[in-house]
Amino acid sequence: MQPSPPNTGRVVSYWVLALCISAVIASAIQILTATRDSGYFIPVFVTVICAAAAFIDAATRRIPNVLTYPAILFGFAINVFLVPLLTTTGPEYATVWINSPGWRDAVYGFALAAMIGIPSFILRGLGGGDVKLLGAVAVLIGFETFLGVFLNTLLFAAAIGLVNWALKGELVARAQILAGNLIAVVVTRSSLERVYPFKKTEAPFGVALLLGLVSEHFFAVHKVLLAVNL
Repeated sequence: MQPSPPNTGRVVSYWVLALCISAVIASAIQILTATRDSGYFIPVFVTVICAAAAFIDAATRRIPNVLTYPAILFGFAINVFLVPLLTTTGPEYATVWINSPGWRDAVYGFALAAMIGIPSFILRGLGGGDVKLLGAVAVLIGFETFLGVFLNTLLFAAAIGLVNWALKGELVARAQILAGNLIAVVVTRSSLERVYPFKKTEAPFGVALLLGLVSEHFFAVHKVLLAVNL
């Protein structure tokens, strides 16, 4: 039995709610911190999207298209079209509040996500929803920030997988299998996809990406606070 398609009105209402929540939180942070040279809308919006994706991924082991495709389109719309338009015709405080990485950085970030995600999908390292979420995050936050987020995500994904194996009492056995497969690949020069023969559900990628994003935001804020104190 095929799953019924999502109700369009409900999906739109969820996206409107996400945008409103992100705008309110971003504005509250702006007021509470009294910052005038940087905004928080895109960082907050990306975090909200990743939080929703992490919750769904942890519960169902899938990330729906109704979450990823609109996020990608929104990223291109706001960074490639809206912000450049506001920069030339609109008030400066609007562009500061949005905190866009710039259209070049957004496009480069999306290209990097595609270069990482598509081969990973072909080699069965990531699912289709994981790749699309990666692209959405990249086009929203831009190349430079995305690079740090992705590196953090890899570390968290590995940690989640190791903890999962340890809780199941499979850590040593899995490590032996991985080591043996890696040695076999090096000796026989066979395909790398044989190195990791386990299911992709070992570590929900949405959860790892959320943790990588939040940690990148935290370190960025921490650097700013250190600079202020110095």
